[in-house]
Amino acid sequence: MASLSGAASKKFLRHVDTDLRSYWYPLALGEDVTDKKPSAVRILGEPVIIFRDADGEVRCLHDRCCHKNVRLSTARIVDGKVECFYHGWQFDGSGACVKIPSLPKGGSIPSNACVKSFPCVEQNGLVWVWPGPPEKADLSKVPDEPVFHDKKMHRRGVCVDLPVDSALWTENLMDLAHTPFAHDGAFNSRKDAEPMKLSYKAIEGGLEGFLEYGGKTLGKDVDMLTRWRAPCVSEVIVTRKDIDWKLHMFFYNVPTAPGQTRHIFVSFRNWGWILNLIPTMAKELDLHVVQQDMEALMAQQRNMIEGAPVISTPIQCDEMALAFRRWHRRAYGVSVGVDR
Repeated sequence: MASLSGAASKKFLRHVDTDLRSYWYPLALGEDVTDKKPSAVRILGEPVIIFRDADGEVRCLHDRCCHKNVRLSTARIVDGKVECFYHGWQFDGSGACVKIPSLPKGGSIPSNACVKSFPCVEQNGLVWVWPGPPEKADLSKVPDEPVFHDKKMHRRGVCVDLPVDSALWTENLMDLAHTPFAHDGAFNSRKDAEPMKLSYKAIEGGLEGFLEYGGKTLGKDVDMLTRWRAPCVSEVIVTRKDIDWKLHMFFYNVPTAPGQTRHIFVSFRNWGWILNLIPTMAKELDLHVVQQDMEALMAQQRNMIEGAPVISTPIQCDEMALAFRRWHRRAYGVSVGVDR
């Protein structure tokens, strides 16, 4: 698997679409979306709410009432409809206003009384939203992977909003050299740091990197593979060389706003079934690893805001991240967020 650099890698990602509104984005774990209260989030800077209607289907609306423009994320759900807390206007899953309590007797609901809706679907335990033109939403483009259907794998997930730009999270997951140091004492150790070579190639919609040599987890020699698919899906697959042991991780780093990310982590493993019995502790372990990354990324982001580049002295194992950054600049523009 040959790595590319310089002029070759600049051409490398021309096959990846830079229209950020032509993708499905995972905005929540399905288990976190209820029919009691809307869940608020942003997608590409636009505020939206997610909720379940009377049939239990997930729905997504703009987080703004069409009456006096208050946030619908402060609303409640009544019989599957969003009821604005301010005047009680109710909206169904399509965004149409279906009730105005203060309307005069015999009056009709204004034809423009509606809230923007977004195509929304629940698949594999994730809630996906399409921010582009609704008529272009293609359900076949919702990402799917065989491991989501593998009954032999144990699954867990966590969702958290973080004050770090999504691009930094994506690059962090291509940077396999950071784990012995940033995650020392968690799943890795400083003493396991060793020379490594990361090669990468083009795949449909993104990049795939593989450690030709180097890499340990929990002190054991492992094979490590990292993938990125535009715009915000990262995978890391770790397999031990000595036994049947596999950890397949998905990291969805959703760009909610410049310098802000909704980080959804879903992992699959063929070991550690006992973690299913202690979900709270397992979640705390996952969040501890996120916090370790956060310390580094927030420090990097601060310096970038003050004028530093993304990277000043790249080495071989940074090449995949540099290729991603070139795509990112075409998609977002160099002045967006903290990209420099």
